[in-house]
Amino acid sequence: MYPIPARRLALAACVDGAMVAASIFVSYRRSDARAWASALRDELAQAFGEGEVFFDADSLHAGRWSEQIVAALDGCKALLVVIGSGWLASSDGAGRRRLDDPDDVHRREIEHALRRHGLAVLPVLVDGAPMPPAESLPSGLQALAAQQALTWSTRADHRALDRERLWAALQAATGLVPRRPRGATRSRGLAAALVGGVFGTLGLGTGFSMASMPLSTAEMVVVFGVSAAAAALAVAALARWRGPARQP
Repeated sequence: MYPIPARRLALAACVDGAMVAASIFVSYRRSDARAWASALRDELAQAFGEGEVFFDADSLHAGRWSEQIVAALDGCKALLVVIGSGWLASSDGAGRRRLDDPDDVHRREIEHALRRHGLAVLPVLVDGAPMPPAESLPSGLQALAAQQALTWSTRADHRALDRERLWAALQAATGLVPRRPRGATRSRGLAAALVGGVFGTLGLGTGFSMASMPLSTAEMVVVFGVSAAAAALAVAALARWRGPARQP
């Protein structure tokens, strides 16, 4: 059963009274990769928007949770299967492998998604987990082994590439465009300020040096006008960079 935490509930949009499903469904096993899935969910929400990510602990509300799961699976465009190092061997209290239980919720989510035509199923390997071979899976899950797996590395220097690949796969599957990171926006603003400042200074310097030359009034207006415009753009870009970061 899925408990509903008090800390937050994902906001869902409604159109004419009907619930609009999230585009991305995150499926995971709690005993295997709960922390990984939760952290991934936060990054997905930041990149694609809160309402575009279905994550059981945040998205379920009062009512029959099983019906909500099915509705979310039927409405999403991509299912992320988060696979940790203990995913394949995870067992219940009696020592039986959970994947062999036809009523296991995580297994049912994946099987439902694999049966849906046009739904992208993306295995995401975390905690150094390998992709499970088809022969180790029950028949209803064996098609999962044919899907191209993506990794989510523990190393920060590898994570940027992992994120780029996963975001690209999700954009292709859902049509959603990831938002630029705040740091990238600020860096571009700083670069624009520096470039504009350099050209503005050079332009002003050139204008003053040319002032001693026999230029017409119209030519002088053009020189100083271009220089002033470059300097103004540099100041505006620098002010934006130093101010609060904005999401595009």
